[in-house]
Amino acid sequence: MNILTKSAILAFAGLALVSQAAQAGVTTHYTDGDFFIGFRLSGNTGGSDYLVDLGRLDLSKSFTLSGNSLGSALGNLGLDLKNTFGDAWYSTALFSVVGTAPESLSDVYTTTAGTVFNNDSGNLQMMVHNVWNMGGLYNGSTSTNNSNVGVVQSTTATYSYGDYQVDGNSGAGQYFGYFNDANESHANTGLAFMHLTDIDDGTGTTLGTFSVASNGDVSFISSEAIPEPSTYAMLGVGAAGFIGMMRRRRA
Repeated sequence: MNILTKSAILAFAGLALVSQAAQAGVTTHYTDGDFFIGFRLSGNTGGSDYLVDLGRLDLSKSFTLSGNSLGSALGNLGLDLKNTFGDAWYSTALFSVVGTAPESLSDVYTTTAGTVFNNDSGNLQMMVHNVWNMGGLYNGSTSTNNSNVGVVQSTTATYSYGDYQVDGNSGAGQYFGYFNDANESHANTGLAFMHLTDIDDGTGTTLGTFSVASNGDVSFISSEAIPEPSTYAMLGVGAAGFIGMMRRRRA
């Protein structure tokens, strides 16, 4: 083997190592005010859940966070979900989204598939602390190789996503169950997303709908979305046309 060939092999090996390092897991970080999306199997069967930090979100407009490749906003969530829950994850895994307002003990955001209840200030503060605790366990964990913000956890771990669900290790009605005993749905079903405060009457304010695509994309359709400038322009054109038509009729 000549020197040139050996050099080429070593260069190729070096590139391979760099590529592997770029896809290795990283230390995760949670910041107060971030939103989580979590996935698990009903009853925590399988022993693992999957938690992703979506960061802070602007819920006044609709958006899609790409989660279908290593280079996308969330990494390859689709591959992680398949690896964690199997090929049929899209129809078997449950998901929910939860978060808090930064530095607030009176604001909670949660998906719901049922009726929100027990919405008093004590339960709100419990929910906020639960999100913080879940963030504390997430913080400093090692991400998967497919997503820098995705973590696979044991459902029996204290403060894990699976632990906080109503049939989790902590027991029904203990944690998220204070709020809503049906805050999850299968990934192929959209979930209403609500904002609850200690001045609500127990119904909360619906902000929109979260859904997850089979490729791992996470979408939010806002009920508070403000029309784009192009929409205003179209409305202006329509109004101008209507006014012109009325003037012609009067003439």
